[in-house]
Amino acid sequence: MELDRIKTLLDAYFEGTSTLAQEKELQDYFCGSNVAPQLEAYRSMFSAFSEAKNEVSSRVLKVDNNPISSQKWWYGIAATVAVLAIVAGFVFSNTGMTKEEKEALAAYKQTKQALQLLSQKLNQGTESLVAINQFTVAKNKILK
Repeated sequence: MELDRIKTLLDAYFEGTSTLAQEKELQDYFCGSNVAPQLEAYRSMFSAFSEAKNEVSSRVLKVDNNPISSQKWWYGIAATVAVLAIVAGFVFSNTGMTKEEKEALAAYKQTKQALQLLSQKLNQGTESLVAINQFTVAKNKILK
């Protein structure tokens, strides 16, 4: 009966659905002395887990609580914001143009729109001339 329970717990463990209590039960079983021979392969895995749990690092971590280093971080952010503001100012402004240049640009845009409108109207007029030209050719054939 216990063997079936351990196999069920192993399945749940490898599927990732086991609880901490079930994992503790597996840990206790495989670290004990009476492990079933067909489950002996899992003993080394669970014993390695229990040994890893007791490991302690001897390395000393240095934590820098120096307020100057955090100020440097803020200086970097402030410099980035300043550069972005300057670039945005150049991109989105027309401050480099004089009043005459702005007026000339506006006149150019209006002229361009007027010429496009004129071109559209002339193209519409030439379409009707093609029909008149075909009528004239047909009339001349009949009169000959």
